[in-house]
Amino acid sequence: MLINKWLYQYTLRKRLHKATAFPDFSRCTRILLVCNEEAWNSLTKPVSELCAAGKNLTILRYANHKLTNLPADHACTTISKKDFTFFGKPRKSLQQILNLHYDLLLDLTDSSTLHTQWIALLAVADFKAGKAVQPVFSGKNKALDFMIQLPPGSGADFLLRQILYYLQHITPQS
Repeated sequence: MLINKWLYQYTLRKRLHKATAFPDFSRCTRILLVCNEEAWNSLTKPVSELCAAGKNLTILRYANHKLTNLPADHACTTISKKDFTFFGKPRKSLQQILNLHYDLLLDLTDSSTLHTQWIALLAVADFKAGKAVQPVFSGKNKALDFMIQLPPGSGADFLLRQILYYLQHITPQS
């Protein structure tokens, strides 16, 4: 068994959080959004709509490596493989962002890389939603509370709109 596979599964077992109730989206104020660098351009309009609705967004844009041609954007933080240890865990600088408390985590990454799975696992969020993808290691992706299965090639903006639709229309039972 690979050491990073063992470490991920060990952390997953330790960090499995309680059975989460569906959130009341109108009360969600702090949102952590994780996306790929390719998806960022298509997300600018939905992100601005969320900001206009009074949501406080923290955006992590994952790039395979730090590219010099990526535009600096005050709205998001670009992360890469350099922000993770040899075993795939986030370094302390990224861990500081993940340790903040969020009402909602939206994982819009299209691939199941170990790095994005660590982000979804270690982020302190009351509710975690994203696309149903095959995890890097066998088994189900237990880091997310709500997963949407979409056909291949569906864009991140479509995924975000689908997640927001369900979050707004499913009312939690009190």
